[in-house]
Amino acid sequence: MQYVLTFGHAGTQAGEFQRASGSLWLDHKLYVADAINNRILVFDTNTGKHIGTLRHPHLDIPYDIAFDKKNRHLYIAEYGAGRVTEMDLSGTIIATFGHTGRDRDELMTPWGLALTPDRKLRIMDTGNRRIMELEL
Repeated sequence: MQYVLTFGHAGTQAGEFQRASGSLWLDHKLYVADAINNRILVFDTNTGKHIGTLRHPHLDIPYDIAFDKKNRHLYIAEYGAGRVTEMDLSGTIIATFGHTGRDRDELMTPWGLALTPDRKLRIMDTGNRRIMELEL
């Protein structure tokens, strides 16, 4: 194992984390879900420099991120809102899926995401103790 780079520290300012959770490496950028600050931070993977923030008043404790190569959209598991949000790389909300609850189409504290090669989004619905699958 070889040390590469360290960046970031605790806080609420640009490039700082309160609770860094899910991350995604894409096009020499690292997207990090900053759960408590309700935002997605973007860093240059070569320098570790903070280069952007995807923030929307809609985001509620984002825990994990997945990427759809076909549409070039992010999928964000929102632990606080009990939903998954689809967002483009500029931060525009495209769609939301689910809401808090225990029924078949509801989520309770979604924790993680995985996108299968055949474009099915698997949602780790921890509060309901199940994995849900959303066909994209």
